[in-house]
Amino acid sequence: MAGTIANYIAVACGLVALGYLVWLAAHPDEERHQETDDRAFFDAHGRWPDEPEEAAIPRASGRSYADVDVLPKRRED
Repeated sequence: MAGTIANYIAVACGLVALGYLVWLAAHPDEERHQETDDRAFFDAHGRWPDEPEEAAIPRASGRSYADVDVLPKRRED
């Protein structure tokens, strides 16, 4: 009888864990996506989004960042 109760508890814990994993897969990490967008901004402009334009790091090729004003769109799956 005690083994049967332990089995039910193990199955319940497994279902809860499975449900949590499904929830995690359905709700992506917005902080990670924001960091990816910020890094794309840095690559395009040479500065972080919260820094002033004067903080931009000049490109080695001599091109300015003024011609880049649109970030690539993140895919929403």
